[in-house]
Amino acid sequence: MRAIRKSLGMTQNDVAGRIEVDQGQLSRFERGQDMRVSTLRRYLGALGFDLEITAVAGDKRIVIRTEHAHR
Repeated sequence: MRAIRKSLGMTQNDVAGRIEVDQGQLSRFERGQDMRVSTLRRYLGALGFDLEITAVAGDKRIVIRTEHAHR
């Protein structure tokens, strides 16, 4: 997550403000300590992405859920 944010030239404070959490919460999320799907969706939405959850087994891929970010 951190690599995506940095590649877009955004700081933790930039993203935290967009998803209405404090910088500390965002830091914990980026370190993998808070991986709720709702938080991930909001985080990716703040970066301009939608969330797609895909189950993968060998060469089989099944999209389980696509969530469009509220921008």
